[in-house]
Amino acid sequence: MKTLSFDVVIIGSGIVGSAIAYELSKYKIKLAVLEKNPSFANETTATNSGIIHCGFDAEPNTLKAKLNVIGNKLWQEKIFPKVKFPRKQSDSVVIAFDDEERAELLHLYNKGIQNNLNPKSLKILDEKATKKLYHNLNPLVVSSLVCTNSWIIDSKKASLAFLQIAKNNDAHLFENTKVENIEFKNNVFFIQTNNPDFEFKTKVVINAAGTFADEISKLAGYPEFEQRFLRGQYLILSPLNNVDAKSIFFMTPTKYGKGVIVTTKLNGNIMVGPTAEEHNQRDEAKSVDLKLAKNIQEIGHKIFPDLNFSNIITTYAASRSIDVATSDFIIKAADKNPCFINVAGMQSPAISSAPAIAKEVKKLVLKAKLTLSPKENFKDKAEIL
Repeated sequence: MKTLSFDVVIIGSGIVGSAIAYELSKYKIKLAVLEKNPSFANETTATNSGIIHCGFDAEPNTLKAKLNVIGNKLWQEKIFPKVKFPRKQSDSVVIAFDDEERAELLHLYNKGIQNNLNPKSLKILDEKATKKLYHNLNPLVVSSLVCTNSWIIDSKKASLAFLQIAKNNDAHLFENTKVENIEFKNNVFFIQTNNPDFEFKTKVVINAAGTFADEISKLAGYPEFEQRFLRGQYLILSPLNNVDAKSIFFMTPTKYGKGVIVTTKLNGNIMVGPTAEEHNQRDEAKSVDLKLAKNIQEIGHKIFPDLNFSNIITTYAASRSIDVATSDFIIKAADKNPCFINVAGMQSPAISSAPAIAKEVKKLVLKAKLTLSPKENFKDKAEIL
């Protein structure tokens, strides 16, 4: 068996793993990304809302709150100018139907300010202003919270662009490479995969394995956290519809998430969803339950009564990984080994936070005593359209 030696191995190529690869490829290290699927960024990253959120929903003083706002800024100021992939600016509009939900809008506004959002990007509209600005909304809407700092992106293509930059800077990308065993001996990790011809040897492991992150951590001998899962299902409608859904329209959020949304995707189709179903079947994260279509339609009609569901193009689902203990992101080294870094519990706003998560991981790599010397000729551009 051949041994392939690296300084850092990243397990998982979703938006978070690929953002980490992009960040670490700026430095003079031998870097590899392992992906179990036949193609990169093909699980939750490929089937989600694809929204860079403003940051008003996350609970203050959490990693989600901090990194959402920082990540949003990094996307716009550092990544968009040089990394090209499909995207568009789109306002986020949270609607309220009664006094209780109106109070929740104020609560969201205050959380946004506490989370360091720019107050200029956030405002509450009364009933008259809401209906004047957004046509076809349910006439029972009494108020709305509007944030002008959100974006819709193609998160799969964003991931592929990150990976392209990493590859252009000498990172090694491995598809069809499922991790089957991880052993730490003589201060390095040995990783066996489904490929019997070689193994990986590395100083640092970054576990960004999504819904399987807790399983990978256990496999390495660090059973320190457990994830639960919420599956979100979407309906995709033809653009030939009766509503103006150019912004991202949210129901008032619940304990299960930000709420069902209606918006126009980058290709012009209308997206309605997601649901929030508790489940524990990791391998069924993308399975679809047609019985839930009626529930999605009911909520879609509550936002836009004229929404036409007779032209459904497709439906799909994705799974959100949630840390059982904290419901927050996990970005930390294993308790007994600073060289095994867990990046888990990557529920929303993971896409929004991805560039900031990558910078937090870089700090942990430095704490693992790995030298990170910047490359003088870092190739910082890519285009995946």
